[in-house]
Amino acid sequence: MALTSNDFLQMSPLFIAVFMLMTSMFNGDVKGFVWLGCVIVGIVLIIFLGNTKLFKSEINDCQKAPAIIDLFSNYPNLSVSTFFIVFTLTYLILPMYQNKDWNYYVIVGFLAMLVTDTLFKLRNCTKPIGIFSGFTLGAFLSWISYLIIQTAGGDKLLYYNTISSNNIYCSRPKKQQFKCYVYKNGEIISTL
Repeated sequence: MALTSNDFLQMSPLFIAVFMLMTSMFNGDVKGFVWLGCVIVGIVLIIFLGNTKLFKSEINDCQKAPAIIDLFSNYPNLSVSTFFIVFTLTYLILPMYQNKDWNYYVIVGFLAMLVTDTLFKLRNCTKPIGIFSGFTLGAFLSWISYLIIQTAGGDKLLYYNTISSNNIYCSRPKKQQFKCYVYKNGEIISTL
């Protein structure tokens, strides 16, 4: 079976997942695994919503491209791949916004993936409301995930761009106390 460009377009969420997890493994942190946990929770919610009457739809008169992964093409009224791309983009942009430290290459790359995915989906039976609902739910659930992690004090579990910043990055591991002695002529005259 030869892979076509349509096959690669369908697999963009998998490429994103592999990239995020490999980056996390190479950096020796758990950020990618935290992101993956949030995405999995989001996709479970998306599947649940996709099976409700609100999003369920029969596909008629539509020439659907063969799907490599059915999950990404089963819901014409709710695009799972759009959800996945927008969730990840929002998850990465929120820390950039907070620190006013933008990684334009990441933003442009994800926007290009989103546009390509949207065009592919519109040609292959996903309705515009499906793109819109995937986009909206992806941004919203990513924002909720970001707030939960940040509120719980998990700033180290979020993707912050510390390399391109000129800001000093430091942290205090724990509160410490110091004892000082003041000497005069070899004798302690006070303790602070």
